[in-house]
Amino acid sequence: LQIFFDTRNSSVARAVELVIEEVERIRSEPVHPKELEVVKQSLLARLRLRFDTAEEVAGYFAEDELLGRPHEYWQTYIDRVLRVSVADVQQAAASSLRPASFSFLVVGRWSEISAGAPAGKSTLETITGHRVDHLAARDPLTLERELVQYPGDEPYVDRRNGGFPR
Repeated sequence: LQIFFDTRNSSVARAVELVIEEVERIRSEPVHPKELEVVKQSLLARLRLRFDTAEEVAGYFAEDELLGRPHEYWQTYIDRVLRVSVADVQQAAASSLRPASFSFLVVGRWSEISAGAPAGKSTLETITGHRVDHLAARDPLTLERELVQYPGDEPYVDRRNGGFPR
Protein backbone atom coordinates (compact mmCIF):
# COMPACT_ATOMS: atom_id res chain seq x y z
CA LEU A 1 0.00 0.00 0.00
CA GLN A 2 1.28 3.44 -0.88
CA ILE A 3 -0.37 6.69 0.10
CA PHE A 4 0.83 9.85 -1.63
CA PHE A 5 0.06 13.48 -0.98
CA ASP A 6 1.58 16.89 -1.60
CA THR A 7 1.55 19.60 1.04
CA ARG A 8 3.57 22.55 2.26
CA ASN A 9 6.54 21.79 4.52
CA SER A 10 4.80 23.53 7.40
CA SER A 11 1.76 21.22 7.17
CA VAL A 12 3.49 17.84 6.73
CA ALA A 13 2.86 16.73 10.33
CA ARG A 14 -0.84 17.61 10.13
CA ALA A 15 -1.18 15.85 6.74
CA VAL A 16 0.43 12.68 8.14
CA GLU A 17 -1.87 12.90 11.15
CA LEU A 18 -4.91 13.13 8.84
CA VAL A 19 -3.74 10.10 6.83
CA ILE A 20 -3.40 8.04 10.00
CA GLU A 21 -6.84 9.19 11.21
CA GLU A 22 -8.42 8.28 7.86
CA VAL A 23 -6.79 4.83 7.84
CA GLU A 24 -8.03 4.21 11.39
CA ARG A 25 -11.52 5.33 10.32
CA ILE A 26 -11.46 2.94 7.35
CA ARG A 27 -10.39 0.14 9.69
CA SER A 28 -13.12 0.81 12.24
CA GLU A 29 -16.12 2.06 10.25
CA PRO A 30 -17.85 0.45 7.28
CA VAL A 31 -17.35 2.24 3.97
CA HIS A 32 -20.50 3.92 2.67
CA PRO A 33 -22.13 1.81 -0.09
CA LYS A 34 -22.20 4.78 -2.51
CA GLU A 35 -18.49 5.43 -1.93
CA LEU A 36 -17.76 1.77 -2.63
CA GLU A 37 -19.81 1.94 -5.84
CA VAL A 38 -17.87 5.02 -7.02
CA VAL A 39 -14.56 3.23 -6.41
CA LYS A 40 -15.74 0.11 -8.24
CA GLN A 41 -16.83 2.15 -11.27
CA SER A 42 -13.52 4.03 -11.23
CA LEU A 43 -11.54 0.77 -11.20
CA LEU A 44 -13.59 -0.63 -14.06
CA ALA A 45 -13.27 2.57 -16.11
CA ARG A 46 -9.49 2.54 -15.66
CA LEU A 47 -9.34 -1.12 -16.67
CA ARG A 48 -10.30 -0.23 -20.22
CA LEU A 49 -7.44 2.26 -20.38
CA ARG A 50 -4.88 -0.27 -19.16
CA PHE A 51 -4.99 -2.30 -22.37
CA ASP A 52 -4.90 0.50 -24.96
CA THR A 53 -1.66 -0.52 -26.64
CA ALA A 54 0.19 -3.73 -27.43
CA GLU A 55 2.97 -2.52 -25.14
CA GLU A 56 0.57 -2.20 -22.19
CA VAL A 57 -0.94 -5.62 -22.85
CA ALA A 58 2.53 -7.18 -22.99
CA GLY A 59 3.50 -5.35 -19.82
CA TYR A 60 0.53 -6.66 -17.86
CA PHE A 61 1.06 -10.21 -19.06
CA ALA A 62 4.75 -9.97 -18.14
CA GLU A 63 3.69 -8.71 -14.72
CA ASP A 64 1.34 -11.70 -14.43
CA GLU A 65 4.27 -14.02 -15.05
CA LEU A 66 6.47 -12.19 -12.58
CA LEU A 67 3.81 -12.26 -9.83
CA GLY A 68 2.61 -15.77 -10.61
CA ARG A 69 -0.84 -14.43 -11.40
CA PRO A 70 -2.96 -16.71 -13.64
CA HIS A 71 -3.65 -15.38 -17.14
CA GLU A 72 -7.39 -15.63 -16.40
CA TYR A 73 -6.93 -12.90 -13.78
CA TRP A 74 -7.99 -10.13 -16.16
CA GLN A 75 -10.90 -12.13 -17.62
CA THR A 76 -12.50 -12.42 -14.17
CA TYR A 77 -11.39 -8.99 -12.87
CA ILE A 78 -14.70 -7.22 -13.58
CA ASP A 79 -16.78 -9.87 -11.82
CA ARG A 80 -14.46 -9.90 -8.83
CA VAL A 81 -14.57 -6.10 -8.49
CA LEU A 82 -18.36 -6.06 -8.75
CA ARG A 83 -18.66 -8.73 -6.02
CA VAL A 84 -16.71 -6.71 -3.42
CA SER A 85 -19.01 -5.86 -0.53
CA VAL A 86 -18.90 -3.33 2.29
CA ALA A 87 -18.09 -6.23 4.64
CA ASP A 88 -15.20 -7.33 2.37
CA VAL A 89 -13.70 -3.85 2.50
CA GLN A 90 -14.09 -3.69 6.28
CA GLN A 91 -12.45 -7.08 6.76
CA ALA A 92 -9.56 -6.30 4.41
CA ALA A 93 -8.96 -2.91 6.03
CA ALA A 94 -9.03 -4.32 9.56
CA SER A 95 -6.58 -7.10 8.71
CA SER A 96 -4.24 -5.26 6.32
CA LEU A 97 -4.04 -1.59 7.28
CA ARG A 98 -1.68 -1.24 10.25
CA PRO A 99 -0.66 2.40 10.77
CA ALA A 100 1.86 1.38 13.45
CA SER A 101 3.83 -0.47 10.75
CA PHE A 102 3.68 2.30 8.14
CA SER A 103 6.87 3.89 6.89
CA PHE A 104 6.79 7.54 5.87
CA LEU A 105 9.00 9.24 3.32
CA VAL A 106 8.95 13.00 3.65
CA VAL A 107 10.80 15.23 1.22
CA GLY A 108 11.33 18.85 2.12
CA ARG A 109 13.26 21.30 4.25
CA TRP A 110 13.48 19.81 7.72
CA SER A 111 13.75 23.22 9.38
CA GLU A 112 10.30 24.08 7.99
CA ILE A 113 8.79 20.62 8.57
CA SER A 114 9.86 20.48 12.22
CA ALA A 115 9.26 24.15 13.08
CA GLY A 116 7.62 24.56 16.47
CA ALA A 117 8.44 21.04 17.65
CA PRO A 118 10.04 20.55 21.07
CA ALA A 119 13.84 20.49 21.02
CA GLY A 120 15.24 17.06 20.26
CA LYS A 121 11.90 15.60 19.12
CA SER A 122 9.90 16.22 15.98
CA THR A 123 6.13 16.37 15.72
CA LEU A 124 6.36 13.56 13.15
CA GLU A 125 8.03 11.30 15.70
CA THR A 126 5.23 11.98 18.16
CA ILE A 127 2.47 11.39 15.60
CA THR A 128 3.91 8.27 13.97
CA GLY A 129 5.76 6.71 16.88
CA HIS A 130 8.79 6.28 14.62
CA ARG A 131 12.27 7.77 14.83
CA VAL A 132 13.09 10.24 12.07
CA ASP A 133 16.12 9.34 9.97
CA HIS A 134 17.57 12.03 7.73
CA LEU A 135 18.82 10.86 4.37
CA ALA A 136 21.42 12.71 2.37
CA ALA A 137 20.16 14.74 -0.57
CA ARG A 138 21.24 13.24 -3.87
CA ASP A 139 22.12 14.89 -7.13
CA PRO A 140 19.31 13.83 -9.50
CA LEU A 141 21.73 13.16 -12.36
CA THR A 142 24.57 11.36 -10.61
CA LEU A 143 22.81 10.17 -7.43
CA GLU A 144 25.90 11.33 -5.54
CA ARG A 145 25.31 12.94 -2.16
CA GLU A 146 24.90 16.66 -2.43
CA LEU A 147 26.82 18.78 0.02
CA VAL A 148 24.05 21.37 0.21
CA GLN A 149 22.75 22.16 3.66
CA TYR A 150 19.91 24.61 4.11
CA PRO A 151 20.18 27.20 6.89
CA GLY A 152 18.69 25.84 10.09
CA ASP A 153 18.80 22.21 8.97
CA GLU A 154 20.75 19.68 10.97
CA PRO A 155 23.84 18.17 9.35
CA TYR A 156 23.23 14.75 7.84
CA VAL A 157 24.59 11.87 9.91
CA ASP A 158 25.03 8.54 8.16
CA ARG A 159 24.21 5.98 10.87
CA ARG A 160 25.50 3.18 8.65
CA ASN A 161 28.94 4.78 8.69
CA GLY A 162 29.48 4.78 12.45
CA GLY A 163 27.57 8.06 12.86
CA PHE A 164 30.16 10.23 11.17
CA PRO A 165 28.92 13.39 9.47
CA ARG A 166 29.22 13.27 5.71
